Amino acid sequence: MPKINIKDPNTKEVIHRIIVRDQQGMKKFKKTMRQINKNPVQWLEEAVEETIDNLRYLVEALNRLKKNKSKK
Repeated sequence: MPKINIKDPNTKEVIHRIIVRDQQGMKKFKKTMRQINKNPVQWLEEAVEETIDNLRYLVEALNRLKKNKSKK
C-alpha cells in the first residue's frame, strides 16, 4: 500500500480510529471480518443494528446540546 500524505486532521483521526477499532476486533474475535462466516443477510442485519445504535447516540447527543443551549 502506498504511503499517503494526509493533511486534514479529521481524516487522520478517522483513520486512527479505524485502526484502533480493527485492533480491538482482532483482540476480541481473533479473526478478520473476511474470516467470519456470515452470509450477506447476516452482515446487513448487523449493519442495521449498528446504524440504529448510532442514531440513538446522535439523538441523545443532540438532545443534550439543545438542553444545554436552552439553559444559557
